[in-house]
Amino acid sequence: MAFSSRSCFLLLLLAQLMTVSGQAPSILPSNGVQLYLPYQDRIIPDYSMTYASQFYDTDRNNDVNDIIDALWCQSANNVTNIGVWYYPNGTEVPLFDGPFDNTSAPRPLFSKRFSGQIALARSSGLSGYEGLYKCIIPDENGVNQTLVVGAYTDTGYNNNDGPDADPTMQFSLLSISRLATPPVFSLSFNVSNGPPTTVSCSVNGNGISTELSRVIVNGPGSVTRVRVTVRLREAGNYQCTVSNTRVTDGPISVGPTAVTSTSSLNISVSDTPTGLTATRLSTGLAHVRLSWSTVSGATGYEVFSKFLTLTPVSVGTTASTTINITSGLFRGSAYTFYVVSYGSASLPSGNASVMLTFNDPLVTDFMATLIISTAITLTWSPPTAIVPISYYINRRCKRVCESSTTGNSETSVSSPHTSTGIPPYSQCTFDLIGVYDITAELTINYSAETLSTAPTVPVDDIIFSSVESVSMTVSWDEVPCNRRNGPITGYYLTYTNITSKTSYTVNITGGDNRMYNLTGLIPYTNYTVSIIPYNYNMNGPARQEIQLTAESIPGVITDLVHYRPPTEIIIVWNPPTIPNGIITVYEIKYRESTSTGPYNITNTTNTYYSIVELIPNTSYTIGVRAYTSIGPGEWTDREYTTIEIPVIQTFSITKLNSTAVRAKWGFVSGASHYTVYYESTSSSSRKKRQVETGMRIFPGDTTEGLIGGLDPNLNYLFSISTSFTVNGIIYEGERTQPAIPPGATLTPTIVSSTSSVISVAGSSTISYFTETTTVTTTLTTTMTTPLTTVLVNNGGNIGVIVGPIVALVVLLLLAIIIIIILVLVMYIKRTNINQKRKSDNDIVMECSPAYATTEFKTNTADDILMKDSPAYSTVQQTQSTVEPVYDTTNNEYETPLPPPAEYEIPTQSVMSSIILGNRMTLSTSSCFTLLIQLLVQLGTVSGQAPPILPSNGVQLYLPYQDRIIPDYSMIYASQFYDIDQNNDVNDITDALWCQSANNVTNIGVWYYPNGTEVPLFDGNFIDLSVPQPLFSKRFSGQIALARNGGLSGYEGLYKCIIPDENGVNQTLVVGAYTVDGYNNNDGPDADPIMQFSLLSTSRLATPPVFSLSFNVSDGPPTTVSCSVNGNGISTELSRVIVNGPGSVTRVRVTVRLREAGNYQCTVFNERVSAGTISGVTATTNASSLNVSVSDTPTGLTATRLSTGLAHVRLSWSTVSGATGATGYEVYYQLSSNTPVSVSNTSYTTINIVGLFQGTTYTFYVVSYGSASLPSGNPVVNNFMATLISSTIITLSWSPPTAVVPISYNIISSCRRVCESLNNSNSEIAVSSPHTSTGIPPYSQCAFDLIGVYGAEIAFLRTNYLATTLSTAPTAPVGDIIISSVESVSMTVSWDEVPCNGRNGPITGYYLTYTNITSNTSYTVNITGGDNRMYNLTGLIPYTNYTVSIIPYNYNINGPARQEIQLTAESISGVITDLKHASITLAKINISWNPPTIPNGIITVYEIRYRESTGPYNITNTTNTYYSIVGLIPNTSYTIGVRAYTSIGPGEWTDREYTTIEIPVIQNFSVKKFLSTAVIAVWGSVPGASHYTVYYESTSSSSRKKRQVETGMRVFPGDTTEGLIGGLDPNLNYLFFISTSFNFNQINYEGQRTQPVHLPSVSYPTAISTVSVTTATTTVLVNDNEENNGLIVGVTVVYIPMIALILVVIVILVIVLQMKRANNNQKRKQDNDIVMECSPAYATTELKTKSTTEPVYDTTSPETTLPPSATTEYEIPTIS
Repeated sequence: MAFSSRSCFLLLLLAQLMTVSGQAPSILPSNGVQLYLPYQDRIIPDYSMTYASQFYDTDRNNDVNDIIDALWCQSANNVTNIGVWYYPNGTEVPLFDGPFDNTSAPRPLFSKRFSGQIALARSSGLSGYEGLYKCIIPDENGVNQTLVVGAYTDTGYNNNDGPDADPTMQFSLLSISRLATPPVFSLSFNVSNGPPTTVSCSVNGNGISTELSRVIVNGPGSVTRVRVTVRLREAGNYQCTVSNTRVTDGPISVGPTAVTSTSSLNISVSDTPTGLTATRLSTGLAHVRLSWSTVSGATGYEVFSKFLTLTPVSVGTTASTTINITSGLFRGSAYTFYVVSYGSASLPSGNASVMLTFNDPLVTDFMATLIISTAITLTWSPPTAIVPISYYINRRCKRVCESSTTGNSETSVSSPHTSTGIPPYSQCTFDLIGVYDITAELTINYSAETLSTAPTVPVDDIIFSSVESVSMTVSWDEVPCNRRNGPITGYYLTYTNITSKTSYTVNITGGDNRMYNLTGLIPYTNYTVSIIPYNYNMNGPARQEIQLTAESIPGVITDLVHYRPPTEIIIVWNPPTIPNGIITVYEIKYRESTSTGPYNITNTTNTYYSIVELIPNTSYTIGVRAYTSIGPGEWTDREYTTIEIPVIQTFSITKLNSTAVRAKWGFVSGASHYTVYYESTSSSSRKKRQVETGMRIFPGDTTEGLIGGLDPNLNYLFSISTSFTVNGIIYEGERTQPAIPPGATLTPTIVSSTSSVISVAGSSTISYFTETTTVTTTLTTTMTTPLTTVLVNNGGNIGVIVGPIVALVVLLLLAIIIIIILVLVMYIKRTNINQKRKSDNDIVMECSPAYATTEFKTNTADDILMKDSPAYSTVQQTQSTVEPVYDTTNNEYETPLPPPAEYEIPTQSVMSSIILGNRMTLSTSSCFTLLIQLLVQLGTVSGQAPPILPSNGVQLYLPYQDRIIPDYSMIYASQFYDIDQNNDVNDITDALWCQSANNVTNIGVWYYPNGTEVPLFDGNFIDLSVPQPLFSKRFSGQIALARNGGLSGYEGLYKCIIPDENGVNQTLVVGAYTVDGYNNNDGPDADPIMQFSLLSTSRLATPPVFSLSFNVSDGPPTTVSCSVNGNGISTELSRVIVNGPGSVTRVRVTVRLREAGNYQCTVFNERVSAGTISGVTATTNASSLNVSVSDTPTGLTATRLSTGLAHVRLSWSTVSGATGATGYEVYYQLSSNTPVSVSNTSYTTINIVGLFQGTTYTFYVVSYGSASLPSGNPVVNNFMATLISSTIITLSWSPPTAVVPISYNIISSCRRVCESLNNSNSEIAVSSPHTSTGIPPYSQCAFDLIGVYGAEIAFLRTNYLATTLSTAPTAPVGDIIISSVESVSMTVSWDEVPCNGRNGPITGYYLTYTNITSNTSYTVNITGGDNRMYNLTGLIPYTNYTVSIIPYNYNINGPARQEIQLTAESISGVITDLKHASITLAKINISWNPPTIPNGIITVYEIRYRESTGPYNITNTTNTYYSIVGLIPNTSYTIGVRAYTSIGPGEWTDREYTTIEIPVIQNFSVKKFLSTAVIAVWGSVPGASHYTVYYESTSSSSRKKRQVETGMRVFPGDTTEGLIGGLDPNLNYLFFISTSFNFNQINYEGQRTQPVHLPSVSYPTAISTVSVTTATTTVLVNDNEENNGLIVGVTVVYIPMIALILVVIVILVIVLQMKRANNNQKRKQDNDIVMECSPAYATTELKTKSTTEPVYDTTSPETTLPPSATTEYEIPTIS
C-alpha cells in the first residue's frame, strides 16, 4: 500500500498546482441587461428566485472556462467598473477588488466589478441575509437598469411556498384627462415571501393586457410593490395572479410546493350623462351655458371643450348639471363640448358631446333704397340673434374707372342712413358694424353705385393706324376717369372729306369700342375725324384730327396706240385719269397671243415704248399698267400683229459664163440676208439621172451676188427670199416666182462620174449634199493633205479628178472626230444650261410654249404656222433637195453663210417622229438637243394618282409628306411638285391632291388666290407643254394641284371645290407659299375688333343667336377658338376666302349665349412643317369685342284703352345704366301660340290695336342696344327648398313679376355626394310648393325652374342646389383586408361602404375583435370616415379572431361585416413535466407533456444533453419521449427539451440526471493452480464487455529482485473465471478485479474490488512437465518459502526465448503504435469520446499504472483467452 499512498499524495499535489482561481464570463448580452448564473449556466429572469448552493466565489462546477460561479449582473455596456449590488435592506453589498479566493474578502457576500458586469459572490452562508437583492447597472445607452433576484438559504428556498400578494388591490386613475378612451388606471399591491417574477391579470375571468411595474420596498421583509397599468373601460372584478420563477423548480428535497397568489378589486364605470345641450348667452358673443341630466351615483362631472381637431381642454368640474362658460372661447369658431361623470371609486363614464359654432350675428337685408349721382341711402333690420348697442358704417368708394379707394367711417348711425359726398358713377362698398362688448361685422362689402352724368371732357388722343388708300383705322384713348362721370356707352365718330366737304357720322356703341375702321375713302385725300363721347345719350365735348389717306394703285391707262414694223411694235399711251398717287413707273408685258407661257416684262418712266426682236407676222398680246408707291394698277391689254416679211419685188439673173450667173434684187430694210435658190429644168446629157438644185446666201446689206459652179449642160430656174434674224433665229420670207436667166442652155465639157463633189480649199466653206437629205455645217479648217482640185473647162472635155479615196477617208475620220467632240461639248453645255434652268423659275425652256416666239420658221404664202402646231412639222423644211454648192472660183461678191445660230427643233409633243425624208434643216446642236430630250422622255416616270380615297367627305392629301392636312392649313413650294419627287414605292405624283369619297371621273376645280381657275391640263404631268407655274389635273374622285415653276407672285390661299359622296360641293382651302414666304410668316393676323350681328329671328329667342365676324390675313386660319371673359365657349365656325392678292379669309363664329363681357377669338394656323423652316416663330392672333346684355324692362303694365274693346296700352320703365337700351321690341302671344312681334319703339309706351275681344293675351317687352344682346327672360328670385328629408325636397317659389308663364317645369339633376354621375329627371306642369321625391339619401340636387310660354320656354332659375339628409348606412363596409398578420398583432383595413348604401358621410367605425377560443371581445371606436385601418395588438398567437366592423353616420349605425383571421404562429411555450422514466449505465429515458401554451402546431421537439460542461449534443423527435443512449456511467448530464413551431423554438426546459455507476464485483476469489499460476473466479455482471484482474507482489525472498512486480489479465465479459500464469514462485501477490463496459468503442472501467490474498495451499513435489516445441524445459518449484528450487536447461531455453520475445515485442510495438494512431484520429472526430484527462474519466480511470507490460502466460490452459484484438484499452496517465 506504500505505493498507493505515494500516488495519492502526488495526485493531490498536482491538483493543487493546477488549481485556477476562476474568471468572469466572457460573453455579455448584445443589448440590454441580464442576470447570469454560471453554476446553472443559464440566464435567469428578473425577479426570479435562487438559493445559496447555486452561487459561490469560486469555480464550483469546474467548467471548462473556469468561470466563477457567482451571480453575475451583466450589461451590453462593455465599460469597466459598472454596477452596484444591494442587500435586501437597501444597503450596498461591499465591493472587493482582490481575487475571488482571497481569504480577506468580505463575508458572507461581496461584489466584484468587471467590464460590463458585476458579480455577487458568496463566501459564506446566507442565513440572516435572505431576501431580494438588487443590481443597478447602466445599459448600452447609459441608462441605469434595475435587476432583482431573490436569494435564500437552501432551507429557506426549500420551504418557500410561493409569493404572498395583498388580497385587495389599490385603484388609481392615471389618465391625464377623464376623456381618455379607453381610460388608463393602475392596480397596486404588495408581494412578500419571494419575488414576483410574473404577474398576469384578468377582468371577470378574461385575461387583459397590462403594463407591469415592480419596486422593492427595502427592509427585512423584502416586499415588492407591484403596479399594473390597465387601458380599459370595463366594470367587474379585476384579479392579478403572482408567481415566481425558481432556478430549480419545486423544492430542493422534501418541502412544500410553491403556489401562486392572487390580489383582486371590484371596479365600476360611471354612467354617461344624457341630454347635453348648449345655449348661447347674451352676455357675450362667445358665452355659452351647458346643461345635462343627472347621473345617479356620480359624485361629480367634468366638462371639456375642443376647438377643431385640437386636444379637448378641461373647462372645470362641477357637482351640478349646468355650467356657464364665459371665457376662453373664440367667436366665429366651432367647438365640441364634452361632459363626463365620475365616482369616488369608479372609472369615468363615456362622454356626452354637443357641437356649437359661435357665428357672428348677421344682417341679411342691408341694402340701398335710394341712389342719386352723389348720395346713397341705406336701410337694414336688426340681427335676430343679438341686437347691438349701436351701429356704425365703414364706406370705401372709388370711381368705377379708378383702382384706388377713399375710405370714410360714420358712427352711431341708424336705419335709414344717407351717405353723401360721393362722386358720380362711383362704386362704394359698405360695412355695417354692430357694437357689443366687442364689435361684430353684421354685413360687409355691400356694393352700390352712384348714378351717371354727362362727360365733361373729350376723349384723349386720336390715333390713326393702318392708313390705307381707301381705309384707315381710327382709335382713341379713353375719356379721363375723373371727368368721365359714368360709363362711356358710345361715341359719335364723324369723318369729313376736306376736298369735297362730304361728311359721314357713325354711332359706335360700347365704351370699350375705341377703334373704328373707316372704309370707302378716296386715296391720297385729307379727312377730318371728330369723336364725341356720350353716357346714355348724354354727350360730352368733341375732339378732332386731320389725316391724309395713303396712295393706292393707279387707275388704268388710256389711249394705248401702236406702230408695227416686221420685228418691232411701238406703243404709246396716256397716264391714268385716276392716278391715286404719284405714278412712279409704267410696266409693259407682251407675249404671243396663242402662248400660255409667261409674259416678257419690262418697264419705262415714259408713256411710250418700242418692243423689238419680235417674230414677223405674229400676233402679240401687249399690256401696260401704271405703278404708284403702293403697287400696280390694272392692266390695259391690246392685241397687235407684226407685218409679214416682204417679198422682193425686183429680182433678175444675168449670165456671166457657161457655169456662172449674177443675181440682182431690190433692198429690204432690216433684212439679215437673202437666199437665192436654183434648180435645173432639163439636161442634154443622157448621163444625168437627177435634177440639180442649190442655193446661195448673201448678206442683208447687198443687192446682187454671183452664182457659179453651174452645169453648162443644164437649164436653171432662180428664185429669192428675204430672211430676218431675231434672237439668233432666222425667219425666212416667201420666195419670188422662179426666174429664167437668158441663155438657158449650158453645154457641159466634162461630166463627173461620182455622185458627190467635195470642193476643199484652205480655210474655205465645205458643202456636202446628197439626193435625199441636206445637213449644213459651217466649218473652217486647214488641211495638210494634198489638195484635191476640180477643173472644169468651158471649151472642151478636159477634166481631172484626183484622190477621191484619200479625200473620202480623211473626211470620214474627220467627221467622226468632229461628231464626238460636238456631242461631248453640247452635252456639257446642255447639262449646265439645264442645271441653270432648274434653279431659275423665270427661264423659258426651248420647247416651252413661250419659246415658240423665237423659233425658226419657213413662211408659206397663206399663213404663219406655229412651231408647236401639228401642221408645223410638215412645212418646217428647206425647199431645196440638194445641199447648195459654193463655187470655189466664185468672185469677190460671193459671201459665205452667216455664223451658225441655234435652230429650234420642231416636235410633235415630245415623241415627234424624226424622218430624214422630211428634209428638215437641223443644226448639229438641235439634233443633239432632240436626242437628249428623247432619252429624258424614255427615262422619266410620270407618277400616278393616290390609290386611296376618303371613305366619306373630302380631304386634302400631301403625298410628299404622306399626310392628310387640315382645311385651311399652310404649306410651301418645296412640298408639292408635278413629279414623284420623293420617289415613294407607289410612284405617287407629289402634287397637292383634293380628294373626295365621290369616286367619279373629272371632278373638282382648283382656284388661284385671286379667284381665277388654275388651268386644267389633260396631258402627262411631265409634258413640256403644261401651263406654268401651276396646273390642275383631274382623276377619278380627286384633282391634283401640280407645280412646275416657282410660286413667286402666286402665293396665297388656293381653293378647291369638289363634290362629296352626296354630290354636294365642298370647299377646301390651303395656303401655298414660297419657302421664304413660309419661313418668314409669323402667323395669321386677325382684325383686332370683331363685328357683331344678331342672328335670332326673334329677340325672344332663348338663348339669343349672334355672330362675331373678322378678317384674317397673312396665312390661313386653321383653328379658331373663342371665349367670353376668359372662359371657353362652343361656337360654329364659317370661313370664306375674300379673293384678291391679300389672300384674306372672312371668319364668322356663331354663338348661342346670353352673357355680357369680352368675347375673344384666337386664330392659329397649322403648318405642314411645325414651326418655321429656319426663320421666325409663328404665333397666334386674337380678335375681340365687348358685348353687353340689355337689362330686362321692369314695371310692365297693360291698360285697356277706351278707343276700342281690344285696344291696349303697354308701359314700362326706362332701361338705362351700363346696358342702356336704344329700343324695345313688343310681342303678344295668344294662348300657347308662338309670340308675334308687334313693333319696335324707342319709347317706353306703345298702343296696340287689332286684337280680338274676349281673348286672353300675354304681352312681352324686350330691350336691346345697338351693339348688345337683347334683354333676358323673366326671372324668379325666391326659388328655394322649404322642406328637406332624406328622400324628398320640397320647393317653393313666387311667380315672376314680369310675365307669368302658362305652367312650370322642373328639371332636377341629382347625384349622391359620393358619386360623380348625375341622374336627371324632368317634372312638368308643377306648381308651388312642389315636392320632388325618390331622391336617395345624402344626394346633392341641382334644380332648374322653367317657365312655359307656349312654344317658348324661359329658365326662371337655374342650378339651385339642395342636399337631402343622411340616414343610417344600409350596406356594410366593403371587403375587410387583414394584412401584416403576426403572432400577437395584425393590421385590419377595409374598403369604403358602397356609395349607394352609404346614405350620408361615414363619420366613424366600431371595430370589434373577438378571441373565438376564450370568447373575449374588445371594441374600438374609430372616428373619421377616411380612417379605414387599425392595428390590433396584444393578441394570442395561433388563435382565431373574429373581426367585425360597423360603419356609422353621426352615431346612426349601419350593418356589420365580419371576417375570421388566424393569428400567426409564434415560438412555443415551455414544455411541462419533464422527467426521466429510467436510468441505466449508459442510457436515460425521458418523457414530457406538450406546452400548455403551444402558440402554434408543434412540429418537433428538440433534445439537448451534455455533461456539466462542453457543447451540447442535439437531437430531435416528434414524440413526447426519448431515449438518450451512449452515455458514460456514473456521469451527471444536463438534459433540455424545447418545442418547435414553424416560427422557431421555445424556451428550454432543463433537468439534470446522473447515470448509475459500474457495479463492483461482490464475489471474487483466487486459487493457486501452480507455483507460477492461479485461477481467478468472480461473479458475472450482465452487459460487461470484459473483466480485468490486477495483481501486484507484496514481498520477495530473492535478493535479485529489485522492483515490485505488477500485472493484469483481461478476460471476456461472458466468463466468470480465468487462469493467471507467469507468476514468480518467490513472490507473494495481491489480486483485484474490475468490470469494464464498452460504449461507442470506448471502454469504461468500474471500481476495483478490495485486494484478495492467495490462500496457502500444499502442492505435491512432483513437477508438471510441459512440452515445448523447441526444447524440453523442466521447472521445479518448491512449495515452501525457501529458495530450494531446481532449474534445468535455462541456457537452452533462455537465449531462444529472449530472441523470440524481442521479435514479438518489436512487432507488437509497431502494431500497437499503428492502432493507437488510428484510434487517436478517430477520437478527434467523435464528440462523444471521453478524454482521459476529462472530469468524467476520473470516475472510471485506472488509478494504478502498471510499471510493466502485462504478461500473457504461454503455459495457461486453453480456457485462458487473451484480450480481444478489437478491444481498445485506455492507458491512464497522471500529468
